[in-house]
Formats: sequence, C-alpha cells, structure tokens
Amino acid sequence: MFRVGVTHTTNPHSVHLQSKKRYLATTDDRVDTDIVGVSVGAAHMMLDDNWDWDCGPGSDWRLSFYFNKRLSPCLRYTHAQLANKLTGKPETYEIYRVDRQYYASTEGHLRPLVTDEVGEQLLDDDRDWRA
Repeated sequence: MFRVGVTHTTNPHSVHLQSKKRYLATTDDRVDTDIVGVSVGAAHMMLDDNWDWDCGPGSDWRLSFYFNKRLSPCLRYTHAQLANKLTGKPETYEIYRVDRQYYASTEGHLRPLVTDEVGEQLLDDDRDWRA
C-alpha cells in the first residue's frame, strides 16, 4: 500500500490557515512486471580450508528482471581480493552466476519462492591456467 498526499491552502494571507487534503491510497501490487532492478551489497567470503585462502570482504552486484509475477531471472557478480595462506599474495576471487526465482503465490502479500542458480567461481591462478 502506498499513500500520496496533496495539500492546498485556501487563503495564504490568513492568520488561520485552512487547507484541504486529498489522499490517494491503493493496495495494488506495484512490483508487478517489466521492472529492472539493480542492487549492490557487501559480501564476506568464507572459503573451505582446502583452498588455502584467507576469508575476506567483497562486493556483490545483482541485475534482476521482473518479467511477470511468477518468474524473475537475475545476473550476479561477486568480487573479492583474498590472500593466499601459503604465499600471502592477494588474488582476485570472482563468482559469476545466473539465477532464477520462481514465486509460488502471486496474489498474496507473502510470496514464497524457490531459487535455482548456475555459475562459475574463479581465482586469478585459475584464469592463468585456463588461458
């Protein structure tokens, strides 16, 4: 629900100001279709000890497309500079992924969803090895 108020003063020179207020209120779902969302957030990378990389902060970028009330695909990118535990040298750690959110209930205020995603994670040394 959102609400918009408009105020109009009938006599601006009067000591006793009179005003009329008009409100427009609706409970329709505004996040419906054909919307593109962009979000940026913070991430904390916690890799398994077998990787021999320290944990550290990173950034998470997301581009979402809301085609209809039932489905919204997203492109995501996560980036961090992590130090190698053996050498101490910082390396770039990246995750590229595509996910999709499928909403089970499109009419209610509560919208449970199921997400599936596919992606790839890379370290600088992986990129050198693949080239």
